[in-house]
Amino acid sequence: MNFKNNKFYKNQTMKELQKDLGKWMEYYKNERIHQGKKCCGRTSLGTLINGKSVCAEKNLAQI
Repeated sequence: MNFKNNKFYKNQTMKELQKDLGKWMEYYKNERIHQGKKCCGRTSLGTLINGKSVCAEKNLAQI
């Protein structure tokens, strides 16, 4: 998608677009609840943190 041709973003500078993208990414990773099979209603960051602890418990690095 070309943001420069999108009416919603037409009057924004690249700096403003980057700021908006950063806000959205922060929301997506830290606040938005994911509905994936293994997410169990957690955020993507919560799923990652939980997954890391599960790997450590099972010592999957040794396999």
